[in-house]
Amino acid sequence: MSNRGYALENQTENFLLTLADQSRDLPMSLRSHRITSSGAMRGDKGDVISVGIPFLSKQLLFECKRRKESTKGGMSFTLPEAWLTKNEGEANMYNCTPIFLGAFTSGAKWRKFIVVSPNTLKMEPNPAPILPRAILTNKNHRFKIRKNTLDTEWNENYKVSLLLRGKRDWILLSYRYFTEILGGLKNEYQIRTQTAINGKS
Repeated sequence: MSNRGYALENQTENFLLTLADQSRDLPMSLRSHRITSSGAMRGDKGDVISVGIPFLSKQLLFECKRRKESTKGGMSFTLPEAWLTKNEGEANMYNCTPIFLGAFTSGAKWRKFIVVSPNTLKMEPNPAPILPRAILTNKNHRFKIRKNTLDTEWNENYKVSLLLRGKRDWILLSYRYFTEILGGLKNEYQIRTQTAINGKS
């Protein structure tokens, strides 16, 4: 079982740079970037942080983890709820929105997923009730997420998000859905900006 997420961090940094039309030539203080040694060396928090993205009400702080758990039912990912609350506390220190990015270590389809607090992002449709065969919660407040079941439940309808019930409620959604939400925020911002420019001309 592994918690390493270095590849995820690189992918997330690249995604944010592309989303924000930012260049690596910019100083790190002016662009989205991986946090040095996953925040461990300098007392920084999180793994990847967005910087200077104008269409976000708050910048994003990502915690990235991948896990390898082979079971009779296929790949699974045990997610302690404590990881989510820790990410949230660290994001609050930076006035950021906490985003948990998890990944199964095999299988291209739905390999990555996102967990956020309710109302963190504008999502439609509303989250579906928890599916017991997809996610199990034990008394130690750990969510066991089953990849094969998510493959079936999301299938082509990847916009279905699932409600996780622990000490608090959390939302599980596909990575593809998450990227579309951010893309929609970017488009709305560009339209508003262009409308304002046109109104002044």
